[in-house]
Amino acid sequence: MVSGGGMEDRRMKTSVSKFMSYILRHDPQGLQMDEDGFVDMQAFVEKLRERYPWIDRVFVEDIVREDRKGRYEIRGDRIRARYGHSINVSPHLPPASDVQTLYHGTTAESAERICREGLKPMDRRKVHLASTIEWAVEVAMRRTMRPVILAIDVKRAIEHGIRIEKATERVYVADEIPPYLISVLEISDEKMRALKKRIIRNDVWTRMHEYGLTQKRLADNERGTIGIPTFNGQERAAERLRGLPEYKSAVRVFVPPDAVLFQVRFNCVRDGKTVVMATPALKDGFYEIDRSIDAWRLAIRTHGVYSHGRRLHTSLSSIGRIDMMVTGAVAVSINGERIGKGTAFFDIEYQILREIGAVDEHTPIAAIVHDVQVYEKEMHTESRWDVPVDIIVTPSRVIRVPSAYKRKPSGIDKAYAMRIMNRMRSLREIIKMR
Repeated sequence: MVSGGGMEDRRMKTSVSKFMSYILRHDPQGLQMDEDGFVDMQAFVEKLRERYPWIDRVFVEDIVREDRKGRYEIRGDRIRARYGHSINVSPHLPPASDVQTLYHGTTAESAERICREGLKPMDRRKVHLASTIEWAVEVAMRRTMRPVILAIDVKRAIEHGIRIEKATERVYVADEIPPYLISVLEISDEKMRALKKRIIRNDVWTRMHEYGLTQKRLADNERGTIGIPTFNGQERAAERLRGLPEYKSAVRVFVPPDAVLFQVRFNCVRDGKTVVMATPALKDGFYEIDRSIDAWRLAIRTHGVYSHGRRLHTSLSSIGRIDMMVTGAVAVSINGERIGKGTAFFDIEYQILREIGAVDEHTPIAAIVHDVQVYEKEMHTESRWDVPVDIIVTPSRVIRVPSAYKRKPSGIDKAYAMRIMNRMRSLREIIKMR
């Protein structure tokens, strides 16, 4: 029996869940399945044991309970998939009487066809509809990072005798949806970026939590009360950073106060470099730390910098030229896109340093992340003020971003800066210098 909550346990649960889905949706493999899609639980567990000899009902129940998509239902001594069938079953589900509009996310090419021909089930018996725009975007992101969202007029569908059923809180199903009920939902670029960033953040945090890579609570992230994740292996990533030529030649290194970067700050000072450190939320601007400070080991801590670091004025003469910047992230893409915790603090820190001439477009920026935080494709979430990274450092590898993706903002996002100026000493000092 697999136990524990680590990565191997999660991988095993994922493997078992995929096999469960295959049996209950596509191939019962000799199990007796009724028209509602139910099979006997004991017989189902015995079938799973043909591939996983150690499995028991409790393990299956854990998978059902933890499944955020709500794909499975246990009713007494029976189990079924609620939706997604390709086999000839018709699960009895309640009608969609609680919604006016549903959504379907797809590619731009498919959206044109659907608006012309209607939404049809393709390789499934039913079409799937989402209860929220965000869920439709999340589903579409499995196929494209530039989703188009279609709106389905449920009220009109019911008036025309088209039955739409509720499979879960997020998923509704129908035999098909004719084109006259479908319209393309207009979503601004800004809103779509925000939706995708939130989805990616939740995806990364969920995977890190499930794999046992971070000690921070998933519920805290869902409430928006925590930021850049720490992870098992961050010290190895910090050590890998030390091997980069950009690090070796750097004299002054900018490092934010995030806990995941503690070892980076420690290594920098131990290696004889000067750390320029932003204060939390940039409330008190920038400080510097080097080995001339007796209590430098305390100064590199998130809040120890106030008592033991040297306070810097927000000017080139005080901060000096920065040779390298290091940052944490919630997610990065191999093309250098970076998604933070949603506060834009690192972006504004870079913009301030760029404004005073402490950094330029050639200053290397390295992100310290775990491998599960790296997206192997473009995320298409960047705005003109988002700061990309040049180098991605994980516990296992170094990824260098192609130069074509390294466009960085050349100054401060003035509209955003004016909104937050009263909370940040550095911005107030820059305004006074103008």
